[in-house]
Amino acid sequence: MLEQMRKQGASVFIWLIFGILIAVFVVNFGPQSPGSGQGCSGGGKRTFLTVGETTVDDAGFRWAMNLIPGESDADRAAVAFESLIMRELLAQEADRRGLRVPDGYVDHVIADGKLHFQGALLQEGDTVLDFRRAFYNEDQIFDYTQFKRWVQNRGLSVASYKKQQNREILASLMGQILMGSVPASREEAMQSYIAKNTTVSFEAVRFDPRRYGDNLLVTDADLDRWAAAHEAEVKATYTADAWKGKKQVHVRRISLPKPADAAEPPAPGQTAKPDPAKAKLESLKAAIEAGRTTFVAAAKANERDPQLAARGGDVGWHDEGAPNLNDPLLDEAAKTLEKGKVSALVETEEAFTILTIDDRREGDLTYDQVKRELAEPLAREAWGKEAAKRAALAAHAAVQGKSLKDVFPAEKTGALVVDKDFVDVPTQSGGGTGSGTGTGTGTGTGTGAPAAPTGTGTGAPAAPLKATDEVLPAMGPLDPPTLETFGPVARAANRTPLGESPELARALFEELTTGAIGPKVYEVRPSVVAPAMYVVVQVTAKQLADVTAFEKDAAQYTATLARERGARYLIDWLRTRCMALAEKKELTPLWEAVQGYDDQGNKLPITYTPCISFNVQ
Repeated sequence: MLEQMRKQGASVFIWLIFGILIAVFVVNFGPQSPGSGQGCSGGGKRTFLTVGETTVDDAGFRWAMNLIPGESDADRAAVAFESLIMRELLAQEADRRGLRVPDGYVDHVIADGKLHFQGALLQEGDTVLDFRRAFYNEDQIFDYTQFKRWVQNRGLSVASYKKQQNREILASLMGQILMGSVPASREEAMQSYIAKNTTVSFEAVRFDPRRYGDNLLVTDADLDRWAAAHEAEVKATYTADAWKGKKQVHVRRISLPKPADAAEPPAPGQTAKPDPAKAKLESLKAAIEAGRTTFVAAAKANERDPQLAARGGDVGWHDEGAPNLNDPLLDEAAKTLEKGKVSALVETEEAFTILTIDDRREGDLTYDQVKRELAEPLAREAWGKEAAKRAALAAHAAVQGKSLKDVFPAEKTGALVVDKDFVDVPTQSGGGTGSGTGTGTGTGTGTGAPAAPTGTGTGAPAAPLKATDEVLPAMGPLDPPTLETFGPVARAANRTPLGESPELARALFEELTTGAIGPKVYEVRPSVVAPAMYVVVQVTAKQLADVTAFEKDAAQYTATLARERGARYLIDWLRTRCMALAEKKELTPLWEAVQGYDDQGNKLPITYTPCISFNVQ
């Protein structure tokens, strides 16, 4: 069935789903392969797999193992189990529907030199394998003795072999019925064709909230303000057990970078130049100890990291026994430092640093004691999102009547702060580069009439983004965003090269003509775990689908779409039933068969999970 899907044009999605199974055909089971040296042999009735109310014995397991290539028995067994699970789920459904393999049909398949496995005739590429060379004699007449020897070399009796073939053919029939139950109309096939054959090239500038959040110069006052305004949200992250029995120190630092040529040795006959960073830090240390300035003031004026400088060198609370200050030398200095004292100069690879301990705390820490630490990641995420949105809105306003290349990269563009003039985003791009509301009839090199829109997004378009009135912390030094080029790319539902966004996909492939700048800032989610980014785009070229080519082979395209849909439906069907049995603990492999061992004979962790081949996304 897998090779049949491939032959009939199943999509890459299908190949990913069945990636664990696709390499099972020829290596160990070609017409001339001996089989006995690489297969699984033996006798005796033993249950190797339970699938609901049916079981697979040792003969069934040997049957599948003999068809699986590979060096590791444990890996081969895992693939064999997946193949057998698929077969049994389909065959059970066929039994439930009263389907039967006609009498004599298995003998007909054997005499024809064919073999069924995983619900289809065994194939190499697009060619059905012909086993007549193994079953027939020199006169091209079926030789039962020769066939029997061939079967026995694979650890099976003729009766067991026929039983396996009967089950495989039944599964194949059921699989074809399920796949064939999903229809596709000519109009749907045309839209699918258009989506696959319309390509777009575009330029984009993206604004990543994480980048902006990381560069905010957040102060204690900022965190107190956030914690007060979002008290319930911050308190929800406090777990008393996580803060029990603590013994911590509050650390500040002043760190000055070494000169770029500090590592270069002095020329022969010359003494090393005094390091200005070291001399300055020694002077600062003396001034702090003499009371001429405070550690916080000196850190704000001199600390090399703008983030830490904004907070007076505050590097936060750290466990007393393991400060984890990113350098063992700094950790040792903090461990031995008394409260209120300034450490000796610590020389690391990149800088000279002094430390001080502001405070100590121990015991079970309350919410009020740790609320700043809890609030900071939440605040940076929210503020970073707002800062990125404001920068994207400002950038979008700046490119109206121009092109993205006219503006990017531009000085400080990435750190623009939007004022009231930028809050209301235009709903349509300005002139000069073409309308932002075209419907796919703009410049392109395809022939034939342009097709109807092929969008797959659902729901009404989202309202234009607007900046809030929230006061954000100051932004530290930030390089402007980079202009990126993409394409030509074809449509993949709502997935774009930038990430998932129904609105952006619709704009690129349906609305924008060549040269048009997107009429709004788009939210795009790069992955399920990453926050949405803000994107400004401009289409640079569009290749329209040639609908006349579709018209010539419309029936074939329609049939291919139906088969692709049928294959997806079959995968979903298998996954649903497989997972249901697994949840009810009615799907049980013989675990020792998938037990691997290292070179010393020690057991390795079992990584196989039933249904794994149906859950690859």
